[in-house]
Amino acid sequence: MRAFVRILCVVLAVAIAVAGVLTVIEVIAAATGHDPVFVKWHGLVSDLASNQWKTAAPRVTAIILILVGLLLLFAGLRRGKPATVSMTTSAPGVDLSTTRRSLQRALSATAVTVDGITDAKAKVKRRALTVRAQAGSGVGRDDAQSRLTERLQQRLDELSLAERRRLKVAVRTTPDKGAPEAPAGVESGSDDATEESGNTAATVGAGTNRGEAS
Repeated sequence: MRAFVRILCVVLAVAIAVAGVLTVIEVIAAATGHDPVFVKWHGLVSDLASNQWKTAAPRVTAIILILVGLLLLFAGLRRGKPATVSMTTSAPGVDLSTTRRSLQRALSATAVTVDGITDAKAKVKRRALTVRAQAGSGVGRDDAQSRLTERLQQRLDELSLAERRRLKVAVRTTPDKGAPEAPAGVESGSDDATEESGNTAATVGAGTNRGEAS
């Protein structure tokens, strides 16, 4: 959200600056008796003079401007992700903190050290810590998630964050490429039915041979 607000402020500043420059140019052109340079404002002035608030166009324009203003107000007042995270220290009168990105990198590096975890990405929010990890081939998801959660919690205890945040861990497993895959549209029960059919045919064939021999 912080990046969105910055980009939005830049866009609005550029738009206001361009509008100001165009206004100055058009005022100078009108004062010197020249035709409009960029904006054909004569027709706009006539339309504004003939319209009233009870007509549809001014009301729709006013509603759009109110909605845009409320959206900008919401974007400005909404609290974004913390830039720094406070930490506890035993030194009196000393404030200790780390950046949010540093904490994310530390948690991601800690997650990769867990056996079976090949990749991890951490996100630090205001009230939660989210870690999404990728497990290697043949690694059980529940086992990997349990070990990863325990290791990350130990790491957080070592860091001694001033505010306790909820830890969310999600592990995605990698399919085992060595295991044979069943053909599409064929269920496992069809193999059992085929085997049972083959056994029945063998039994019938054996009975027929015994009848001929007798």
